[in-house]
Amino acid sequence: MLKELKEKLAAGTSQLAVLKAKAFADGATQADLDALNKHLDTLDVIEEQVKAAERAEKRLADAAKPADGGQERGSAPAQVKAPNTAEEKLALACQSLFLAKSEYGSTSAKNVLKAMQELGYGKAADEFGAINKANTTLTGASGGFLVAENFDRTFIDLLYVQSSFMAGNPRRIPMPEGNYRQAGALTGATAQYRGEGDDIATSNPTFRSIDMSAHLLSAIVPVTNQLLRYSLNEAGSFIRADGAMAMSLKMDQMAYLGSGTGDVPTGIMNLSGINKIAVASATTATPTLAQIEADANKLLGKINLYPALGIGAEWRFAPRSWLYLSTLRNVNDELVYPEMANGMWRGLPARKAGTFPTNLGAGTNETYIALISFGSVLFGEAKGLSIDISSEASYRDGNGDLQSLWSTDSTGFRFMMEHDFDARYVESVNVLTGVKF
Repeated sequence: MLKELKEKLAAGTSQLAVLKAKAFADGATQADLDALNKHLDTLDVIEEQVKAAERAEKRLADAAKPADGGQERGSAPAQVKAPNTAEEKLALACQSLFLAKSEYGSTSAKNVLKAMQELGYGKAADEFGAINKANTTLTGASGGFLVAENFDRTFIDLLYVQSSFMAGNPRRIPMPEGNYRQAGALTGATAQYRGEGDDIATSNPTFRSIDMSAHLLSAIVPVTNQLLRYSLNEAGSFIRADGAMAMSLKMDQMAYLGSGTGDVPTGIMNLSGINKIAVASATTATPTLAQIEADANKLLGKINLYPALGIGAEWRFAPRSWLYLSTLRNVNDELVYPEMANGMWRGLPARKAGTFPTNLGAGTNETYIALISFGSVLFGEAKGLSIDISSEASYRDGNGDLQSLWSTDSTGFRFMMEHDFDARYVESVNVLTGVKF
């Protein structure tokens, strides 16, 4: 056991340099810093386990002498009198369990009895052996109290879908004052041929503006201080990481599909004037290759028409659509799009968008495919992710009632971000609707 713990500690320490470099690199996120802190907490726990195991080994080594004081371990077991009181029997059983685990790697009944004999309690081993024939570890009273429990303090995280908006590297626009405006052209001048002596036709360009204002995304997670203490900070680490992930996924979803109503920002796939096209294969969940190619060409039309839109152009698929396309085979049983294994489709980068819904339409079975020129997409950032922790503040619960963290001996984790989304050109966002595959 001690050897395994030391190997685990060494392996964890070897990963520390990578996590540290990532956490303090340029462009590091709060999630990177949280990952480093969580790893350090885990190493601290393992280090404490190593110290405890070393102490246990020493105690076992000191105790591993025959009960009569003259028999060495490894020689014939001494047949001394078995312990009489319940306390003596429990102490011997625990000592034998530790020895069996450290020496033989298992706390099976056979190994525990063997350890008991090694300690010089042959008679006690015979007595426990007889009891073991009738008793099991299924209940505490029949022997379960004698079996040690192993508890791994590392925490199993939740499963999260894949976010993809920021992976497209949109243009980040700082908004220190919470808003942003940029003027742009809507229509341009026109030119015409004329006859000799005729008046030259005039035209006037029209203009538009991009307006972004900070939308506040936030969350509060209260938790009792007992849970934080008793979990050795595993609960705190999980809440920070989980809260940050919840914020990230919500922002990702709204960046694409925000409704623009109330306090919700308008997602780029709901901007007025973007290229939204109904899929040609809307009647089937197993479209032909010809239908797929025709639909893809509809989205590629604008990107190919305007060279500026080729900058940062990437595909986005719901995971099920990705799976369908990446496993599609032709009549020769060959993959039609083998390049998807390398994150490409039709010559452009492609990613799974885990926040794309798959329950749209009358049949609640439709989704989107999008081709987005992220080089023209704007991400207005007034405030990045912040995590504030307090044990004295108040908050309103789900019923709207005011709760005090101080009076309930709790701690609150508050997560906040402020941002907005837009596009320099509406032609940079092309969406295929009604996709059933």
